Amino acid sequence: MHEVARKLTAARTKLVLDKPFLGALVLRLPLIESTGSWCTTSATDARSIYYSADYMAPLSLSQVQFVLAHEALHCGLSHFARREHRDLNRWNIACDHAVNPLLVEDGLELPPDALYNEEYLGLSAEEIYPLIKDDSKEKTLDQHLYDDPNSSADDNSQDAGEPDNSPPQPPKASEPPQPQPQPQPQPQPQPQPKQNPGQQQPGPAESTQDGEQRSRSNDAAHGDRPEEPANTNRPPPPDAQEKAQLNTRWQQRLVAA
Repeated sequence: MHEVARKLTAARTKLVLDKPFLGALVLRLPLIESTGSWCTTSATDARSIYYSADYMAPLSLSQVQFVLAHEALHCGLSHFARREHRDLNRWNIACDHAVNPLLVEDGLELPPDALYNEEYLGLSAEEIYPLIKDDSKEKTLDQHLYDDPNSSADDNSQDAGEPDNSPPQPPKASEPPQPQPQPQPQPQPQPQPKQNPGQQQPGPAESTQDGEQRSRSNDAAHGDRPEEPANTNRPPPPDAQEKAQLNTRWQQRLVAA
């Protein structure tokens, strides 16, 4: 959608002119339209900003500015490198609660369904995290793609650079030799049934076609369908080494902004 692209460019330019700090952070993140259904609003992986054109289209210019600045602050505040042992869902909620009151106070318009609690203004994500219930039903405005949703908190602690203090494993003892398999008796060939003189044996091509037809019939009976290629540009989360590099880079950008 060219209209959405123009709106995003206008929102980014207005941030640079009216709010240079936020604008400088947003300029560091390429804007990429998402393909497929994985991104319904916006997202960041600390490398780029991803957006759904259908979500951006009805937003006002100030709300688009809010979304761009929201993603940039997640990166500028290094939320991707500070989770440590914390639960992923609660941490994501705490990060949104830490960012959104700052943007509202700065005069940007809150988009629909964005998390907002004025009592969290000025609090860090670490301070907000204990206030988020374990079974919280709150949903973040965006997707935070810098963490693998299938990873545990312990995995993330090691990703963040914590040393592995587990004791070294002793070397495995050599395994005893395995017994050699005994030769199996060969099966005796079964007698073939007699063929009627008027009956013809199917040729190789006919046998192959019949097998393919039976395979398709079985697939249809069981509801199996060939897999369709994934139409998505969802990026993989950064690994531990890249997170450390991104953290250093964003700290430098924050100082320079």
